[in-house]
Amino acid sequence: MIPTQDRLGNPLQLSRGSRLDGGFTLVEMLIASLVFTTAIASLMSLVLFAFAARHTSRIESTALKLTQQKLEELKAYSPDHPVLSSLGNSLDGEGRIDFSVPANPQATVTSQIVLNVARSTHLGFETRWNVTSAGMRKIITVATRKIGSAATGARPVNLRVVLAP
Repeated sequence: MIPTQDRLGNPLQLSRGSRLDGGFTLVEMLIASLVFTTAIASLMSLVLFAFAARHTSRIESTALKLTQQKLEELKAYSPDHPVLSSLGNSLDGEGRIDFSVPANPQATVTSQIVLNVARSTHLGFETRWNVTSAGMRKIITVATRKIGSAATGARPVNLRVVLAP
């Protein structure tokens, strides 16, 4: 029942477009729905960006770890060891391992890392190295990149160390 008097007993004057029921109009609901949908879409894109960044970070940190392991393994040899006598893979103009040329099988190793045990997801990585002599010193350059069908466009992780006798 619609009230016809206010609390003091005066008759209510209804003007055109007044709302005594306190509801929302259709236009107000559409605008509220649009604002809500835009907010949810923005949050979802932020979440998807965070997942992509996390995945890329895991790949880069795994490549760095594999590169460090191989570099430490090569540093453990004496400078005159046969492993450090071979040239290895070629370098590009910036002194980094060149992945655009075929790998030298004697200076390349591939690894499969388990990403998710429950889903049996594996990532493949290729580690290459180069040993350059500079007088009595040996310069060891090691690089690792992700391989496979979903390889990212990220640059390989490169590390270098100089061994002196």
